[in-house]
Amino acid sequence: MAGIFCAIIDPAVLAQCAAISGRLGGKKHVGTVRPPGFPPLENWPQDIEISECNCCDVAKNEVGPAVWGSWLEAALADGSMKCRPRCEVVGKGLEGLQGALDLMFKGVSAKKLVVEII
Repeated sequence: MAGIFCAIIDPAVLAQCAAISGRLGGKKHVGTVRPPGFPPLENWPQDIEISECNCCDVAKNEVGPAVWGSWLEAALADGSMKCRPRCEVVGKGLEGLQGALDLMFKGVSAKKLVVEII
């Protein structure tokens, strides 16, 4: 089985994920965070399964506790999971939000902007 997870809610990006999945062997699957009620995807390949979930879904099934309750903490501790992209603290408090937005709109690549809310 080949799986791809896409956290970008954009039909064009999902189509790119489907194209990549289509080149892989075995059962093909794309998971995404598209919220309920979004228009259906047009021209989705029939041989690629898609599943949509949001943050509320994982609280209702076994995935949430398995990932967030037990696996993630141990994986972060032993280094098998790394937080990426790297964080850059760019401000503190609500007054730091505008500066972070200004940086974001100028263009940010491969980093996560963080404003510490005190």
